[in-house]
Amino acid sequence: MRTLIVILIAAVVTPISGLPGQDIPPVAPGTRVRVTAPDLGADKLIGTVVPSPVDTLMVRPTDRMTAIAIPLASMTRLEVRYGQKAHLLLGAAIGFVAGATSLGIGSAVVCSREDSDCSEHQTVTFTALGGLSGGAVGALLGSLIHTDRWNRVPLERFRVGLAPRHDGGVWVGLSVGF
Repeated sequence: MRTLIVILIAAVVTPISGLPGQDIPPVAPGTRVRVTAPDLGADKLIGTVVPSPVDTLMVRPTDRMTAIAIPLASMTRLEVRYGQKAHLLLGAAIGFVAGATSLGIGSAVVCSREDSDCSEHQTVTFTALGGLSGGAVGALLGSLIHTDRWNRVPLERFRVGLAPRHDGGVWVGLSVGF
């Protein structure tokens, strides 16, 4: 008899525990997030999470004072900000190319004149110096430019399950996958 009851409970609970829209985002209020949902007018909404009901994520965009309610069932992507990164190497590379190109072309033009007495070796030297100085300036500027880093939150890892109780009540369970 007990086996039959367990099988009946498992049959009743299994479809209920997989209901869409019951995902719980593992995001605390005050966390900066980037949300993608078709209900939003823009591609992505970036803002700060405010306390919200279980089936909704309330996000206050950086450019507004009021929060926007986003149903969890409509969210297609949720990302959490975990820091910033500087662009030192990218800035150095862009600066190197710009400096080497500008001084290389400039020295080639000056040295190509008939009254100039510079050599091909000097053109290469000016090109290298332009690249090094441009790379240093680019690295400095790149270290000043920061962008956010984002981690994607897999929404399907967090579920709420429901099960009937003998006294007519309902058990509520939380399932977290690792």
